[in-house]
Amino acid sequence: MEKSFYSITETAAKLGVTASKLRYWERQGFFKPRRTAGKRRQYTLEDIEEIRAVCFLAEGKEMRLKGVKRELSRNKKTVASTATVISRLQSVRNKLQALRSEFETMEKLLTSSNPPLQTPRC
Repeated sequence: MEKSFYSITETAAKLGVTASKLRYWERQGFFKPRRTAGKRRQYTLEDIEEIRAVCFLAEGKEMRLKGVKRELSRNKKTVASTATVISRLQSVRNKLQALRSEFETMEKLLTSSNPPLQTPRC
C-alpha cells in the first residue's frame, strides 16, 4: 500500500536526486510541498509526479530552469506523462535485468552439476 506522504529523503531517493536539489527547485517555485507543524516537508504522490516532470526536463533533457518553466507552462500534462512513462520503463528494465541475471545464475548451476540434469518436458 502506498503512503500518503513522503519525507524529502524518501522523495529524493524515489526520483534519484539529492534532497538539496529538491529544496533548490522548491525555492525556484516549481512546487510547494506541505509542511508539518515542525516545518518538515511532506510530499504526496501528486507532488512527486510534478517533481518528476521537472527532473525529466532539467536532468534528462539537460534544460536550464528557465526553459523548464517555459516548457511546463506550455505542456505540463504532456511532460508529466512522458516523465512517468520513462520512469516506469526504467523500472521495468531494471526488473528485467535482475531476472536475466538470476536466469543466467540458475542456468550455470544446472550446467555445472555433475552428472548433467535433464530439463523435464512438461
